[in-house]
Amino acid sequence: MRFLFFRQFVNRDIRAAGRQAAEAVAEAHPEFRIDGTSLRAATEDHFVFAVFFTDFGRLQKPTPYLLATIIRESSEIKIIKPTPDSPYWIRGYK
Repeated sequence: MRFLFFRQFVNRDIRAAGRQAAEAVAEAHPEFRIDGTSLRAATEDHFVFAVFFTDFGRLQKPTPYLLATIIRESSEIKIIKPTPDSPYWIRGYK
């Protein structure tokens, strides 16, 4: 029962930020189909999401992704290309 309460109310801002990240990548890259998001970091001042996408006409494995940083106070979104030296890099991706 506690899990349902926690999921319903506490994570509301994280889910909303994930939707904002997906929408920002979709606006910046209309040629991509957005497949989903994954929270990479949540700090006091920002969220970092990995936004997974499929480029139309190309099948790629593993699924490529971009990083979207959302500043909590201003809702400003920055889209970053992931690099192996980034702390938000998903291990095992090439």
